[in-house]
Amino acid sequence: MAEKVPPQPKTASPSQETQSGASKQPPSFQLKSGDVDAKTGGAQVAKQKGLPTKDKGAGQKVRQESGYKSYTSENTIVTIPDGAKGDLPILTIVGGKTFATKEWMKTQVPAHFFSTHIISFSNYWTGYTKQVKPDIASATAAEGVTGTPKALIGFSAGGYRVEAAKNDESWSVIGMIDAVVFNKQSYPAQVLQVYNLWGNNTVKDDARHLLHVRIMDTKEVAGESHRNKEVGHVGMPKAWFSMFGDRL
Repeated sequence: MAEKVPPQPKTASPSQETQSGASKQPPSFQLKSGDVDAKTGGAQVAKQKGLPTKDKGAGQKVRQESGYKSYTSENTIVTIPDGAKGDLPILTIVGGKTFATKEWMKTQVPAHFFSTHIISFSNYWTGYTKQVKPDIASATAAEGVTGTPKALIGFSAGGYRVEAAKNDESWSVIGMIDAVVFNKQSYPAQVLQVYNLWGNNTVKDDARHLLHVRIMDTKEVAGESHRNKEVGHVGMPKAWFSMFGDRL
């Protein structure tokens, strides 16, 4: 089924996403219904930043790293463990705005995962079915391994892509890292969330906290959720992996 992005929620949030302070604002443009390609989505971001909008293509560059190979394209970074055999779990990790690029998200994952999992990193405007999944398939084919989707994990604005792609695989885990959340959504797998309130939101109107209540209090949504007031927005990815990494 093609990805469908729900309308943007109308909740209070800070004015911009930075590397300090509490939780931050979702993207300033709204993805359209359907799977947005890298050329279209990337062009919107480039236009906002005054950057070139030329599509450079989706060819993957291979690099040997410590214990794994990375396959990098304009859309994704896909990592494959050295000597991988058989069927490995796949983690699909989506970044947020500004600093939280696919490259930065790669630095937030504990090192041992790169020797045990296939991992894809992408930006929140990159569609799963048309960009991420084909890049994973290309990298695994090149290495002669197979993988099974395990977790779809979104940080900050990456919550848009989680909501868009949550039904596109039989995920075992939906990871929400202080992410954009849409109220009253259903989830096809257990939701593991770390969050704090956004901006001037209260526990009565913050979408992350309302999801927390649905998980922990009413049990309407399967999973686990923890509010973290200590690390700030930029520290949330490492906090999430510290708390939930053993479930991957």
